[in-house]
Amino acid sequence: MLTDCTKSSGPSSVNGQAIDQTTGKGVPYAVIALLSQNNNVVGAGGMLQLQTATADINGNFSFSFNYSSGNNYTVAAQALYYLNDGNAFATLSAGKNNDVKIKMVPEGFVRFYLVNVPPIDTLSFFGLADFNDDPNYTFLYKNVSFVVYGYGNTMAHFTYFLNYTGVNHSYSDSIYLKALDTVNFTINY
Repeated sequence: MLTDCTKSSGPSSVNGQAIDQTTGKGVPYAVIALLSQNNNVVGAGGMLQLQTATADINGNFSFSFNYSSGNNYTVAAQALYYLNDGNAFATLSAGKNNDVKIKMVPEGFVRFYLVNVPPIDTLSFFGLADFNDDPNYTFLYKNVSFVVYGYGNTMAHFTYFLNYTGVNHSYSDSIYLKALDTVNFTINY
């Protein structure tokens, strides 16, 4: 993150790269936004999008803009299969901002298979916790599969809940999420 305590006004520019924070490689075609906010505003309120650009195949981007000492300036990045978290921003200073790196977090995916094993029991409830989009299902009679996502290149710890034959069961497990890839996890009931 770049910052400068001696702010001034005038023509400014930024040259940088959106990178995968786990590999350091450029994120192709990330959408980069130049954002501005008045210095007196706290939080995300009053944030204005001044310009957008699409990074090249290596994640490189550039902007030219007129810096005002009454505002804070930031560049933010978004890309398909990358999570937008606090690292995907860089603060700018007046003048030239070169070699700005915006670190982006890749997603990792888990395909869960719920497999009904004889003797066939009706699964009254299935719930999953600790992923970004935790599903819940009721009254499953057959096999089901679904995909959830989390932070890639990390160990994901999760809990799942089953209710069959009127009894609640809770299990904890973990699985390594490969970045930009899908791993499989089977639950037999």
